[in-house]
Amino acid sequence: MDVIFDHVVVRYDTQKSNALGPVDLTVRGGECVFISGPNGGGKTTFARVMAGIIAPFRGTLRLADGTPRDKWPRDYVGWLQQEPEHQVVGITVEDDVGLSALWHASTHQEAQERTNRALEATQLERLRHRAAETLSGGELHRAAVAGILAQNARIVVADEPETMLDGWGKQQIFDILRHVKRRGLTLFIISHDAQWAQLADRYLWIEDGTVHEMNYQALATRLADEWRGFVEEMKSLTGRQDLDMWDIKEVSQYLWRS
Repeated sequence: MDVIFDHVVVRYDTQKSNALGPVDLTVRGGECVFISGPNGGGKTTFARVMAGIIAPFRGTLRLADGTPRDKWPRDYVGWLQQEPEHQVVGITVEDDVGLSALWHASTHQEAQERTNRALEATQLERLRHRAAETLSGGELHRAAVAGILAQNARIVVADEPETMLDGWGKQQIFDILRHVKRRGLTLFIISHDAQWAQLADRYLWIEDGTVHEMNYQALATRLADEWRGFVEEMKSLTGRQDLDMWDIKEVSQYLWRS
């Protein structure tokens, strides 16, 4: 079902200006929307509104049948957060995914079937009995997505799904989100990484709370400009004037020390 932002404005208590909006946007059911923009521009606020964590200060987020966000079914939206270790709470992988299924399924049998399907879709079957606290970053991301699939969400919001993943872990999540799209779910991917745009049908840029829709070429140009600015900032912070590309290990270690 279509999702409609009708002049949606978000404003936090400490702000006089809008954190987001006004947003007027219709996303059709089954579309994949790639969202990017500078840090602090409003992307995560957008995700929180979709997830129902915060309500609009003004305007309405609704489904095409008129149902406002606060009346949507509890299982309608699944949110993959930037730090999925905070949303994986079960003792084992199967416990965690099964808990999500039990919250939303009508019978125990249905919950078990949902759990099995979700573990299979996220390539976690062989890890179902692993302690959640022993999972790698990529495995935690997959477990969080499995929980979303087990709840039978119709909309998935993935907020920077590549956070702290290596190349292989990122590719696994990419393949899983591609599977999510093929299942016909509506998908929002929020990231600075242009690879995710390959999955998208539409592209949004959020800056200073304003949402701009653009084509892929315009988005790629914006991302390239942001990247160049980031590299220059890292050169200044680290004193590494030879830093032509982002060495993720060195920069991550620097930011951690800072």
